[in-house]
Amino acid sequence: MQVRLLGPVEIAGPHAVVVVRGSTAQAVLALIAVGAPDAITADRLVDEVWGDDPPANAANALQARVSALRRAFREAGGSGDELVRTGAGYGLHPEVEVDAVRFTRLADLTSANGAAHEPDPALRRRLVDALALWRGAPMVGLEDIGAIAARARRLDELRLLATERRITIDLALGHHADVVAELDELVERHPLRERLWALRIDALAGSGRAADALRAYEEVRGLLAEELGIEPGVDLRAAERRALDPSAHAVTGPQPPGPPDHTTTVAPPDERDAA
Repeated sequence: MQVRLLGPVEIAGPHAVVVVRGSTAQAVLALIAVGAPDAITADRLVDEVWGDDPPANAANALQARVSALRRAFREAGGSGDELVRTGAGYGLHPEVEVDAVRFTRLADLTSANGAAHEPDPALRRRLVDALALWRGAPMVGLEDIGAIAARARRLDELRLLATERRITIDLALGHHADVVAELDELVERHPLRERLWALRIDALAGSGRAADALRAYEEVRGLLAEELGIEPGVDLRAAERRALDPSAHAVTGPQPPGPPDHTTTVAPPDERDAA
């Protein structure tokens, strides 16, 4: 069984994928899932879900949502015992997988950091698998709940970092032309993110489009000056130097056959911690 948070809140099982109905039930499940494997107290669930306007009998209202969620687990093919009562709170059975937890584990950005500039197809495959878990904005529709909003923002940032790592590996493998269109979309969505612009400049230059790469550098330089009043940082200046050096994008070592498969990312909303 799986709880899916990287998009609409869903429960996936052997019989069906069930979209959780009702924003309060979605919020209860999301708060329990983002804190997994730790439990979350009933009092905190009430505070997070209903805020300053709890229902008259908050305990009964919470229990009604828990009962509805157990029915949803059964509808998906589970037993209903996936959502467990633990002391004063609720948690998930250890065998229930949460896609956001799996994404973080697969992306493994800490260990990927040092190797991201190496032509490592295995690391790239892991990042592709992690990014493939995304179905849209994380926990969409629950942005007004503080803990969920904070977790969603963090997940969004991790998604973007994983995408940058994967594209960096693509460039190290010599697939410059294959990522240009994706980077065009990403810089349009994140116009002040210098790392994406540096990757785009490298992709253009490595595709034999040095003039376009230098125009991209001037474009982002103007944006940064106009919007933030700053000059390009180290990454961008290094990308400009590489664009001016025809030998900078030479690829050494064996190349994998054919173009790589791509996971195109869409920028999501927020994120939060309910630990």
